[in-house]
Amino acid sequence: MAKQDRARASRAALLHAAAKEFAHNGYAGASMARVADGAGLSTGAVTFHFETKDGLAKAVVDDARTVIVAVLKGVVQQAPSDSATDQLGAAVLALVGALQHRVEIRAAVRLEQERNADAGAWSAAWQPLIQELAKDASRSGGLSSTTSAEDVAALAAVFLHGLDMHHRISTPEAAAVPVVELFGRLWPLVRRGMACSDLPANQAAGSDGAPGRSAETHSAPGGS
Repeated sequence: MAKQDRARASRAALLHAAAKEFAHNGYAGASMARVADGAGLSTGAVTFHFETKDGLAKAVVDDARTVIVAVLKGVVQQAPSDSATDQLGAAVLALVGALQHRVEIRAAVRLEQERNADAGAWSAAWQPLIQELAKDASRSGGLSSTTSAEDVAALAAVFLHGLDMHHRISTPEAAAVPVVELFGRLWPLVRRGMACSDLPANQAAGSDGAPGRSAETHSAPGGS
């Protein structure tokens, strides 16, 4: 194997081992020595390719960004083009599926949760596509006028982070439920809510602005 090929293979092995390490132990708990062991390389090989843990974490996130963009573009191309809402659902499902099956995605989600300095670095790669699909769904009547594309993208991020956290901190029985299966039970509820017609003003908020309170006031029983 040529020297450049060996270097590329070593880097790929390190990124995969690092993704496992960050996904399982988070940034603070990650060990460069365990990454080296996981890749079957020396600690010196790790620092040759990545001088710091910060640099290694950023490389893992960059790898995850490349993976998820390719996944989403493939899903959108395969989803039925006559239903923008179905395309949106397929894209969000692909995000969740990648979270379940790709360790670099789980690492990126956890690193985004734990590292405020890099917050949004991974989500910024896929949220614009979700926003465009949401806009298409809105134009086709699949979403209510009060459901913004930005809110849909933010909701997708909440799903990912919530499902990741659920999987990591739940009981073994709950964690055994695949996140794709859990998402499949939740998404229809969310989809109906996003498509729900706008509530009349007097049902959306009462005179004091409280949700669901009628603007009409009623006398207490026995009152004048």
